[in-house]
Amino acid sequence: MPIQSILYTTEKYAKPIAIAIRKLDSNVYPLDYYVGFGWDGLRAYAYTGLLSNEDSNRFDELKAVVLNNTNFDPRNCN
Repeated sequence: MPIQSILYTTEKYAKPIAIAIRKLDSNVYPLDYYVGFGWDGLRAYAYTGLLSNEDSNRFDELKAVVLNNTNFDPRNCN
């Protein structure tokens, strides 16, 4: 997969999703901790091959830190 596809997908989809979720979580962690959420949103669109297994695993591990420690309650979201 060309590097341009990875950069486009990251900049146009995964990164904006990560920024939004990070904001909902009060910017507790660096952006990389939220990028896994953005890539998860692309699973239905077969992003396999755009993200290496190593990066995917790393983002999943960082995402787990957020999920296990967040104080975000969607019931309090306006």
